[in-house]
Amino acid sequence: MSAALDSTLQDATDLYLRQLRAGDFDSAFHGLIDLDPAVVHLLIAAYHAETSASICASLLRIISEFRTPSALPLLAEALRCRRDDQWKQALDGLVRLASVEAIQTLEAVIRDEAVAPNPESSYIDWVREALDQTKQAHGNNSNSTGNASYGGDRPTILAARQGRR
Repeated sequence: MSAALDSTLQDATDLYLRQLRAGDFDSAFHGLIDLDPAVVHLLIAAYHAETSASICASLLRIISEFRTPSALPLLAEALRCRRDDQWKQALDGLVRLASVEAIQTLEAVIRDEAVAPNPESSYIDWVREALDQTKQAHGNNSNSTGNASYGGDRPTILAARQGRR
């Protein structure tokens, strides 16, 4: 990426991050997801520098929308960290990815939590449900295109659980 394009992307990202911090999620969300996917590395850096839990959760939601494998380490970290509701946004991001790596991440989290000194059953239930959704979405992607792909609109774990209330 050229320096001018990189600078333009940084400027646009900064503008939308200011909107996000000012409480205008919709404008920030739509502005950021319309940018080049190269913005993901800037958003990941912003996530790590952010101190507000709600902004971090929003950044996870926005990053997840790109459905890029480069977000997988951040999503895995947020899922394991279980800060506030960030882990739920991470679950949604892994379901959106619907990749073999996302499935492996969810399986590893379930294994690790099951052998933890005090396993949290509700957390395991959430992760299991996300794993089921991810496997189903991955299978649908593989069946419809002949190979696994990233993307597509699918319900997320948060949407599914909200529908049950």
